[in-house]
Amino acid sequence: MKAIRRTALAIMISTLALSSTIFATTPLPVNKKIERAEQGFLFAMSSEHTGVVENSIFISMELKCRYPEYEFKKVLAKLNTLAVDGETPVIRYRAQLASLYYSNFPLFADIKIEDKDNPEKTFRAIIDRIENYRVASN
Repeated sequence: MKAIRRTALAIMISTLALSSTIFATTPLPVNKKIERAEQGFLFAMSSEHTGVVENSIFISMELKCRYPEYEFKKVLAKLNTLAVDGETPVIRYRAQLASLYYSNFPLFADIKIEDKDNPEKTFRAIIDRIENYRVASN
């Protein structure tokens, strides 16, 4: 009887000890999360699968939309590389538009990236803004 109590007590203490370390983890600061996201986008933009690259370009624009105060220099450099050396015309075109979005964010700040199922809608909004800005500045 004492052996069963001791075993049960030992199991309960070890369970509590293990669970306390799980709950004691501190959340990452926002800038660390952004750095990890940036590394993930750089990795995804280097993928061999064109669909992954196209989607990572689009989703990287959402990252800039959510955190406009960060510069994302590495992502911008990768977008500029893809704009020239992208595997498909779609990748090159989207990378050019995303690069413009990053480089001139104040011009596009009010364009919200909401419809993730239809990225063409967002790219069309960027194109329209560029065309309207060019006409208005002439």
